[in-house]
Amino acid sequence: MPSYIAHLTISFIVTSILFFLLFYFNKISLSTIIFTPYILLLSVIPDIDHHKSKARKILNIISLLTILFLFILFYVYLELFYLIVISIIFLLLFIIYNLKHRSFTHNPIFGLVMSLFLFLISPYLFVLGFVSFLTHLLLDYY
Repeated sequence: MPSYIAHLTISFIVTSILFFLLFYFNKISLSTIIFTPYILLLSVIPDIDHHKSKARKILNIISLLTILFLFILFYVYLELFYLIVISIIFLLLFIIYNLKHRSFTHNPIFGLVMSLFLFLISPYLFVLGFVSFLTHLLLDYY
């Protein structure tokens, strides 16, 4: 099984080539390079279902900080919305922590869903994100 460094490296190479081709043909602007961290994150996100993965460790930190921030917002504003979002986060974490490795998170549909955010900005960024996700699957299976 390739390491997270291998996943990130291959994804960086492939998506960089695609990015510069899209930039050369004026399909994407240079300012969209700020989405590179998210695009690269998509190359390691399938391993959030593995208890020792870097992606899961990052997810744990982000989830903890988000939940703490939402609790503070709830305490300040006393709006039920924040508790609902916290409940949804806990539900999603429960689901992720109970998945078998290489199950749903290693499915192209999961990659499409995770890349949808990028489609709101540009369909070309969506393609870059999905290609980054697919590099993970290709490295794992071939």
